[in-house]
Amino acid sequence: MSSQQNARLALLVYPNFLGSKQSLVCLFWFIMQRLLCFAFVVVITISMVSANSEIVHLERSVYRDVYVYDSGSQLCIGFINRNDQSCVFADASDYLVWEYYRASIAGLVLAEKVERVLMIGLGGGVLATAIRKVFPEVEVEVVELDPAMLKVAKEYFNFEESARVNVQIADGRVAVKRALLEGKKFDAVILDAFGIDYTPEHMLTEEFLREVRNIMHSDGVFIAHAKAENRLRDAMFNTYEKVFGQFYYLDTSGCCRLIFASTNGLMAKDEINRRALAALVQMQRLHISVEDILDGLKQRVDWDQQARILTDGHAPGNILNVKPRLP
Repeated sequence: MSSQQNARLALLVYPNFLGSKQSLVCLFWFIMQRLLCFAFVVVITISMVSANSEIVHLERSVYRDVYVYDSGSQLCIGFINRNDQSCVFADASDYLVWEYYRASIAGLVLAEKVERVLMIGLGGGVLATAIRKVFPEVEVEVVELDPAMLKVAKEYFNFEESARVNVQIADGRVAVKRALLEGKKFDAVILDAFGIDYTPEHMLTEEFLREVRNIMHSDGVFIAHAKAENRLRDAMFNTYEKVFGQFYYLDTSGCCRLIFASTNGLMAKDEINRRALAALVQMQRLHISVEDILDGLKQRVDWDQQARILTDGHAPGNILNVKPRLP
């Protein structure tokens, strides 16, 4: 908050002191208290972050400043409150830190073929790089909103663009619309974009998901990192189900549920097991236990199926994410 805003707020709090010497004293101490309070919060936040890790880089951004943290064993990219977006092991690049990385790659076998993948959300580029290691011939198109994230991914996480890995700086929904107009088709679409606490609302709606479905091959797979709480969670899963029909999901350790939806409906478990066995050797390049991961897929409905579908006209994520679920 600026000093002018502080002054206006102070005058609202102390309206009876206008025009007096006492008013100036009160105004001075009011502003000083607020500034000291702000400084205290910043110091405490940085101290908490630094307790187990060191900030090694800060990249300014028009959205949210991007931080690189080094904990000794891991290097992570995130924001001031941590909220890590990507992490890698410092001395074991062929092992993936997070379960959702491994599960996302394992889930690609639900597609008939893996030749062209669209990723919405780059983070540190860890997932895009890992996909190329497991599927060397795949073409990966990545959409990232923030150029600061791409810069840090290249400088600190060894992410590289190439003839088979392309990054476009754009909003995910705009990119999907453009792909639709250009007639592009993908074997897999991975939605790994986040706002502060959940997937941005405009990429949760029925209209957006139908556009995603329309750029997928008929035997393709949609994988979504579905971070949401309370009633937003119910509405999100209901919307996925309306667009894709029944889907599988996996609750990953450390964060969120992963959604696996197919344009051809729910794949039989015996077919999933067959494909997992066929991909066993290539998955071992990054020590991914594909059989165990896919064996954990669930389809039991554990959300309120009466929740209202999210649409372009109704997607109040900020309200639904904090509104308790109905008993």
